[in-house]
Amino acid sequence: MPPFRGPALLTRFIAAVVLCFVAAPAQSQTVAQPRDPVAAAALASLSPAQRADSHETVRALRRYLYRRLPLASNGDYWVTDPPVREAASLQSALKLFETAERGVWCQAAAVLLAQLYEAAGYRAWVTSFGDVDTLTHTVTLVEVDGEIYLQDAYFNLDYVRVGGAPLPYFEALQRLAAGRSLRVRQDLDFRLGIFPEPQVAKEWTPPGLHADIVCTAAPPPYLCNVAVTGRRFAEVFYIRDKVKAYLRRQGRPEGFEYLMLTPLWTSAAKPPLTTTTSMSIQARAERITRRTP
Repeated sequence: MPPFRGPALLTRFIAAVVLCFVAAPAQSQTVAQPRDPVAAAALASLSPAQRADSHETVRALRRYLYRRLPLASNGDYWVTDPPVREAASLQSALKLFETAERGVWCQAAAVLLAQLYEAAGYRAWVTSFGDVDTLTHTVTLVEVDGEIYLQDAYFNLDYVRVGGAPLPYFEALQRLAAGRSLRVRQDLDFRLGIFPEPQVAKEWTPPGLHADIVCTAAPPPYLCNVAVTGRRFAEVFYIRDKVKAYLRRQGRPEGFEYLMLTPLWTSAAKPPLTTTTSMSIQARAERITRRTP
């Protein structure tokens, strides 16, 4: 890739590496002062209201990371997952992306968010679900006040109750198993994306935000600011019909969230990946989603 010529976009991207330390946030869940500089910078960026509520803290940390991880629109620009998991620190893992020549898919994003949560004092895991022959998706699980919640660092969303309160992960699975759809809380933040053509950036961003897309003028690949959402992905994904066919074969509704009813694995954010807790989370998810003949 030729030298990057989009200084304004790159400046927003590398803001994640600011090094500063702050006192632990005042919140319902006690979190120790982070030693990791990325976690410290992330916590320092939060408002007092976000720091005062554990649920708002984990949501804000997810949005913070989302804005700083470039999207790889295809495999040509993808950083594979092992370098992310094997990095010596969260800061060194993020350095894999600071030139914006390579980006993430869902698994690397989920791993990095789990690592950020743990560096900020939360317990976190990575879990994957779906059909291995069609489509899988990987997200982050985080423990807040004794409950486990799903945070999606790739699509920048989580799930909530009717009143807006976060919906625990296992309760979300129970609702899906009963054929009840989930209420998505979709945050809209722009991030860098790496694309073969500027037009492709529109495929990842809701139509109402197309006018806000800005791309570099350099030869391909192009860097464009995009707001990726789960709904937009489901609308344009090129094998969406195959996904729907898989769900029909499983006797499930056709919404992409019903892929969660095929839990594949749960792991820790860093080696050793298989722990007693990760196995327990996976086993409970399988019990909820298993269908009795």
